[in-house]
Amino acid sequence: MESDAAIAKSTFRFERLQEPLDLYNQFFTTFADIFAELIDRLPDIGAEPVNAELIADLIDGRDAQKAFRYLTAPPISEDDLETMADATLTPSRLRTDAGSAKRIRDTVLTIIDPHRFPWVSEGRQPSNDGLIGDSCG
Repeated sequence: MESDAAIAKSTFRFERLQEPLDLYNQFFTTFADIFAELIDRLPDIGAEPVNAELIADLIDGRDAQKAFRYLTAPPISEDDLETMADATLTPSRLRTDAGSAKRIRDTVLTIIDPHRFPWVSEGRQPSNDGLIGDSCG
């Protein structure tokens, strides 16, 4: 059994190191634009009254919804977000139900990642202060 485990580890290491970057590059390319737009719109998310159209737009599409859920720390699953917010992540529903849009928005803002998005909980505009890499080269 130990011999089999050692062979499996060796095989895994070899295969993992040989994986092409194509899949990651495709993933990155897909999500870079989505996250850029999402982060640009973060300051508007908390506005009162809730902008149901904005919330619906931000989760319109499988990748956009995933990016929206990854604002939280740790990222939240679709099922957990729907349960916690007592709402569905259906853009057409959120456009017509401001209460559901508000609960989705409030849930995400309550558990938003404070390390990546400190300005949101601090109620200010984002800045470059304190970003990783600011002091590098």
